[in-house]
Amino acid sequence: MATVVASGGSAGLSPGLAAAGGVTFPALPEATATALRDVVPEYGNVGNPLDVTGQAVFQTEILERSLDLLAEAPGVDVVVYG
Repeated sequence: MATVVASGGSAGLSPGLAAAGGVTFPALPEATATALRDVVPEYGNVGNPLDVTGQAVFQTEILERSLDLLAEAPGVDVVVYG
């Protein structure tokens, strides 16, 4: 599972809340992380959860491309946007 958020706060809270339900966030494949670094603003966080920052609200192509890359990533069966 990969998770996309538009807030660093949500990115910080998600793993703890998920762990309480028995869900873990595996590391992203390196090729996916590399491609995401070209999409996500430099002040975002490329990881899992992926923090596309609030900029993705105004530049929707950031979110769209991020979701596409995660959906294509090997080993990622579910993408959650929260």
